Amino acid sequence: MRSVANVALNLVEREKKGCSFADDLPGRNTSELESLLEQAISVEEQVEFNTLKWQISEALAKLHPRQRAVIVQRYYLEMSEKEMSESLSAPPGTVKWLLHAARTRLRALLGSERMAE
Repeated sequence: MRSVANVALNLVEREKKGCSFADDLPGRNTSELESLLEQAISVEEQVEFNTLKWQISEALAKLHPRQRAVIVQRYYLEMSEKEMSESLSAPPGTVKWLLHAARTRLRALLGSERMAE
């Protein structure tokens, strides 16, 4: 991200001096500029992804421990409902209800965080 910012600043300085970017840097062509722009977009997407991961982590922390457990088991550990039922010593219907309640709560928490932005 820093290198993209430096290239952009150099562009501005060169334009102020009246030099064209292509004339001043013969080794650079349009495809290289496009590559730099793609890198900037890629970095922006990574930042957005990391922000979303942080928001999900914060929302998970606000869940009841049993709800958090079923979400982690189902989506992070990829356990089946039967495996979750055995690990929690709870009937499958309870596991399904916990998953439903946890997803509903997460939607509400994540929706309110997105509205705050």
